[in-house]
Amino acid sequence: MDEVTSTLFTIASKAWPNGWVTRSAFAEYVKERAEGDGQLSDEAVAALYLACACLRGVGPALKAFESHYLPDIRRAGARAGLNPDEIGELAQMLREELLVGRNGAAPTLGEYRGRGELRGWLRVTATRAAIRMKKRAQKAADPEIDRLEARAADDDPELSYMKALYRKAFRSAFRNAALTLDPREKKILHQHTIEGLTIDQLGDAHGVHRATAARWVQAAREKLLSAVRKEFAKQVNVSPRELASVFRLVQSRLDVTMRRLLA
Repeated sequence: MDEVTSTLFTIASKAWPNGWVTRSAFAEYVKERAEGDGQLSDEAVAALYLACACLRGVGPALKAFESHYLPDIRRAGARAGLNPDEIGELAQMLREELLVGRNGAAPTLGEYRGRGELRGWLRVTATRAAIRMKKRAQKAADPEIDRLEARAADDDPELSYMKALYRKAFRSAFRNAALTLDPREKKILHQHTIEGLTIDQLGDAHGVHRATAARWVQAAREKLLSAVRKEFAKQVNVSPRELASVFRLVQSRLDVTMRRLLA
C-alpha cells in the first residue's frame, strides 16, 4: 500500500500542490472510495486529491475547484434551458451542496469515486439539478398563465413565422412579462381578450366608468408589450432593426396575439 500511495501522491502532486493534504490523509480518502482493483487514471487521481483538499476546507483548493469546474456547471445549466438568473442560482446551490452540504447532509463532492472524469461527473450532477429546478419552477408558475398558455394557438401566419424563428425565446419572454402584471391587470386582460368582455361590461364588472376601464385595458396592454420587448431583447441576439420589425408585427396584431398567447 505504501508504494501505491506514493505513486498516487506523486501523480496528484503534479497537478496540485502537495501541501494541501498529507500523504496519509489522501491515501485514506482514496481507500474509502476506490473500488476493487480498478485502475485510476491520472486525471481521476488528481481530481480525488482536489476533492479531498476541498472537503477539508483548504482555501486554495476551493478556489481552484471553482475556477476549473464552476464554468462547466454553468454551461450545463444553460444547456438545460435555464435563464441567467436560474443558472446563477444553480451554481450557488451546487457550490453549497458539493462543498459544504445542505440540510445536514454531507457534501456530495465526497461521492465522486474516481470513475470517469470529475468534469463529466459534475456535468451529470448539474444537469440533473437543473432539470429538477425547472420542474419546481413549472409547478410554482402562475396557474392562470399556465392554463391560458396551454390553449395558445399558432394558426396566425405572421405570428407562426415569428414563433418559428424565436419560439423558445418569445415564449419565455411572454411568460416572464406576464408575471410582471399585477392581479388586476392580469384579470382585466383575461376578461377583455379571452372572455370577450366589452369596455362597458368591464366597467360594470369593476364598478368604474367605461373610460376608466378603457384606460386600464390600454395601460395593461402597453405594460405587457413593453415587458415582452425587454425580456425578448435579453434572450435573442438580433439587430435593433430586426427586433423593431418583430415587435411591429406583434403590436400590429396585438388583439389576435394577446388572445392566443394569453389563452
